[in-house]
Amino acid sequence: MYVKLPKGFDKSKTYPLVLGLHGYGDNAENYATLWDAREMETSFIYVAMEAPYAFSLGKDIGYSWFLLMDHEKYPKEVQKAGEMTVMNVLEGLKLIKSEYKVGNVYLTGFSQGAGLTFMTGLKNPELFKAIIPFGGWLDTDVVTEEDLKGAKDLPVLIVHGNQDTMVEFKSGKEAEEVLKKHGYKVELFEFDGGHVLPKEGLAKLVEMVK
Repeated sequence: MYVKLPKGFDKSKTYPLVLGLHGYGDNAENYATLWDAREMETSFIYVAMEAPYAFSLGKDIGYSWFLLMDHEKYPKEVQKAGEMTVMNVLEGLKLIKSEYKVGNVYLTGFSQGAGLTFMTGLKNPELFKAIIPFGGWLDTDVVTEEDLKGAKDLPVLIVHGNQDTMVEFKSGKEAEEVLKKHGYKVELFEFDGGHVLPKEGLAKLVEMVK
């Protein structure tokens, strides 16, 4: 877990929190530089969590939020694995709140982390002001119909590139359609690009944070 504090941070004050979940094969240290890499000033606490499962990427080590993802062979196990990973994120959030004065909490993630953002936010809407998944998908094998009905007041901003070949744009569009069907206040921000975190999408996230 890596923490980026806003300029002029005062520990006696309350700040919004943006909790970030990296993509498959990435790590929290790299994901913590998200704003610096795009030269964006922020006024919130940003925390990048690290996925629990390490694997080899040749000379490097990557991390995954899930060990098991084969829905067809192991549907019950995948459901359980998803729920356990959501609990891991919530434990991280609890730890952050014990160390900092936190106001509204915004959950965001990229790719696999975006899928987990959908899962965590829609299963625990009372904990978040909004969720902002980038280049991800809504897994309705883990997010149940009951979850969807119970979280309809949670604002959702979906950011997805129309040239994405890793997680196709239609995944973002399908997520938007499912949420709209259930009465959500959801926006799909489409941009010209691939499987990336665009500065203009991050700027929309920053605008939401209060």
